[in-house]
Amino acid sequence: MTESPSRFIRDGIECEEVQSARRLSESLLWTLQEEYYASQSLNAWERVPFYSTSRMMFVGAIAELVNSFLLDCIDEFDPQSPIYILELGGGSGCFAYRFINHLKELMGDFERLKKLELRYILSDFTKSNIDAHLSNLRLKPFFDSGELDVGVYSPENDTAIKLEVSGALLERGALKNPLLVIANYLFDTIKHDAFRVVDGSLQETKFALFREVSRQSDSDSDRDGSGSRLSGSDYDQDGSDARRTNPTIQEIRMSEVYSDLELPYYRDPHLDSILHFYRSELSDSSVIFPIGAMRSIANLSHLAADKLALFVSDKGFASLESKQVLGLRTQEFAEHGAFSFDVNFDALQRYVENRGGNALIESGDHSSLGFMFATTWKPTCELTRHFFRQYLQKRDICNASYNLEEFTFVGCEKGQNFVRPYLTNFISIVQSSNFDPFIFDGAFARLFENLVPELTEMDLEQEHEVTDLVGRTFRNVFNVANDYCDLAAIFEFCMCWQKYEFCLALAKEANASLGVSRKAFDYAAIASEHLDRREDAYEYFRQALELEPDHDWAREGMERNKPQ
Repeated sequence: MTESPSRFIRDGIECEEVQSARRLSESLLWTLQEEYYASQSLNAWERVPFYSTSRMMFVGAIAELVNSFLLDCIDEFDPQSPIYILELGGGSGCFAYRFINHLKELMGDFERLKKLELRYILSDFTKSNIDAHLSNLRLKPFFDSGELDVGVYSPENDTAIKLEVSGALLERGALKNPLLVIANYLFDTIKHDAFRVVDGSLQETKFALFREVSRQSDSDSDRDGSGSRLSGSDYDQDGSDARRTNPTIQEIRMSEVYSDLELPYYRDPHLDSILHFYRSELSDSSVIFPIGAMRSIANLSHLAADKLALFVSDKGFASLESKQVLGLRTQEFAEHGAFSFDVNFDALQRYVENRGGNALIESGDHSSLGFMFATTWKPTCELTRHFFRQYLQKRDICNASYNLEEFTFVGCEKGQNFVRPYLTNFISIVQSSNFDPFIFDGAFARLFENLVPELTEMDLEQEHEVTDLVGRTFRNVFNVANDYCDLAAIFEFCMCWQKYEFCLALAKEANASLGVSRKAFDYAAIASEHLDRREDAYEYFRQALELEPDHDWAREGMERNKPQ
């Protein structure tokens, strides 16, 4: 007979215990996390943030960093064997698509790199995401060429990965070249532990989970699949304190319990030496400890036979004087469908160096993203270090460009004060964003009224420049969660420009490479109508109506262009 969960009063509210206090890395939180991603598949990215590490300025910066590393280590690579780039927790696939395109373009500028054969591996811990990538039309050319493969991989637990397309098994000894690994917004969502330093003593922070009983009724239904739940079999491994509960991540609350501890704690000198340093150097501090990331690095290093290059981007902090460390404070996670903790880049750097490697880290602690470039051996990386220090540390181009987006859009809305022509400003904004479809959409919408009259007054040189701009931006479109807004902006721009053939060609290409959409058929239809191709217009309107039967505008278009 299962024991009923205990109840208690907290701040005047009746609460129910979900799990008794234990090490954070052993919490049921992580089971909830995995279940959320497994149940939601790519739909998770309707709520989970992905744009900051998929926008084109960020993609371009990471591609430049990887390109610099390839140039630095060109003499260490065997050109007869592939170089694998493994993306962990690839999520929507947007970064992978844009990165492959951008890196290929960069490598084309260097004769020394043309002899290298790169293979990108888009991995995730859940099979449903892998299956979705295999059916993605935008990724299909890369699968067909052998440049892209996919595989189920959990970096905290696995030391090998089986590739779905080629069937290859990547394991220790199978790789002839160093392994490059990209981890964007991953380490903040896998296991952490937590500690405090109080009066020179190191304390372990344990976490109990509970929920407010008044909110329990909200979890009786799935709320359209947005919540993750524990099944009846999800108990403590030892069965000693199991609770039959089905909380959502949104319902979970945490309380902390502290106890002094003696080292060694992990019985791993690479880890325990970091805790020893914190105990010696910190006072009245609260430290989140990315144990999942460290275990992942150990597993990846084993897979790569200790020739691992790691490119990490995540939210977090690098200074032990940051607000996330100083003071005796409770640990909190950010909830966005799933949840995440800040990443302790200081601990990651010390861990890599304890294992005999090198690491560069950057996080201004006020910025949205932190970065780490690390190798588990010590190659000469002059170009990579130069780019990291000049562009990610000194200029902080990824965070700066992200933070300037709002400023840019506000400037567009006040564009009546522009000195230069609106078209010139629009071109500059899109080019400086590295041809980001989201920026194209935002700038076009805000400049629309004043920009459109200038579109039909371009000279031939401007037309060539704008044609290239639109083409590059279109190439960067990657549909996530059936959001076609960026695509519609490109079509609308071409229509206002009166380039109907160009709009029609892009609409056809969108249906072929992104999957059929009502918006693409809409614009193909109206472009054909402007070109006086009535039968074609009628057919495109019909296909749009077939996709969305309530689409009255398409029905009206069919009526206008109905064959006589």
